[in-house]
Amino acid sequence: MAFRSVAFRRGYAIPWNATEGVPYNIAEKGYYAHLSIEVRFVRGDDIWLSPRQGRDSCYIGVIVYMPHGRPPHHEAYFADFEALMVTLGGRPHWGKFFRFESGKLAKRYPYWEDFQRVRRDPDPNYRLQNTFTDRVFLA
Repeated sequence: MAFRSVAFRRGYAIPWNATEGVPYNIAEKGYYAHLSIEVRFVRGDDIWLSPRQGRDSCYIGVIVYMPHGRPPHHEAYFADFEALMVTLGGRPHWGKFFRFESGKLAKRYPYWEDFQRVRRDPDPNYRLQNTFTDRVFLA
């Protein structure tokens, strides 16, 4: 019998000084994660769309595995986690799923307009677009 693991992931970077109450805020909702929550502290950088741009950050990631082929009922957990990350100034991990759209992202990245200008230069007719880039880069 083969074991097939399916995982659902979310990840955000929040400022270092916003990390203190995170475990308690998650616990208040009554969620019991069956796996560890990833936490790592990193120094800020100067990359325009980096989640840690301009600030020392704490990456927090949550993972939910599909238990024995049954649905894990993770949507409420992820929605509450994402809402908490938003209130703490979180910026999404670009390699994991997130629900932010262009308007919300623009407010979180100081160099958003600079990036948009550079992004449009090689593709003024938006031929390299797809549904993901439409959602996160177009207003």
